Amino acid sequence: MKAKLLLFLMVFSSLFICFSCKKSNTSTDNDTSHLLINNTAEVLSNDVFKTVLYAWMEMEDSLYHPNDTSNFHTNESCMELSLTPFDTTTTPKTLTISFPNSSCNCNDGLQRSGTISVQVSGLLSKVDSYFRATFNSFMIDSKLISGSKNLSIIYSKTGKDIVFNDTSNMSIQFGTAPYQWDATHVVDWALGTATHTYMYDNVFYYNGKSSTAPFIGINSGIGSFNSNIIQSLIFSNSCFWLHSGTVEVMPSNLPIRTVHYSDTCMQHATYVVNNETFDVNF
Repeated sequence: MKAKLLLFLMVFSSLFICFSCKKSNTSTDNDTSHLLINNTAEVLSNDVFKTVLYAWMEMEDSLYHPNDTSNFHTNESCMELSLTPFDTTTTPKTLTISFPNSSCNCNDGLQRSGTISVQVSGLLSKVDSYFRATFNSFMIDSKLISGSKNLSIIYSKTGKDIVFNDTSNMSIQFGTAPYQWDATHVVDWALGTATHTYMYDNVFYYNGKSSTAPFIGINSGIGSFNSNIIQSLIFSNSCFWLHSGTVEVMPSNLPIRTVHYSDTCMQHATYVVNNETFDVNF
């Protein structure tokens, strides 16, 4: 009888220990710092992508179709554009995108300042055209961006999708802590290419992965992490923020967070960690 009782207690204790090991650590599960940084990096990267895209569209139209009433115009009073050389024969060209007035509110309500310099090899209609962007004191709403973004066209068909390889090696300043954000994306401009002069119906699908790390010697309290898009992140020009999609965020010292963006423009998502679901606001 004593032996049976002892065996029962041993089994019960083992089960209790195992169950306790599987319980989530609420304090770490509620840590959303990696999600906030990853979300901000994706949003800023898309902002840079569209800034380069629309600036080149305007310059391409004015260069190759001068005085055409159907030309594309950003109508962005805060932005100044220049192209060197301004001819139809020399490549590559240098496109300079400047935001000289740091207190100017752009059409989307954001403040941008500084300069993006883009080396451009060809037209948007041409596969293998590339756009190599670097930054000089460039900021979006007080977030300093440096480094580079390289775009190359891998598919283009008039009135249909235009697909880009997008490689980012950017330093992004979050408050006093800079982070290195390295990402490889395939960006599908899936909707809106047929309505050339109207940008607000544009929709972009992102797939790919990224890695984020604090600068060496700077203790931000947040370690390195990777992310992987498992359902296309969708950016719609009707919304500055991420519209929908799913991404896994993998901190180096915490469980994986699976982030689900709802089909809204509410700067909100849910994330799942250790089989529990939490809310996060960006």
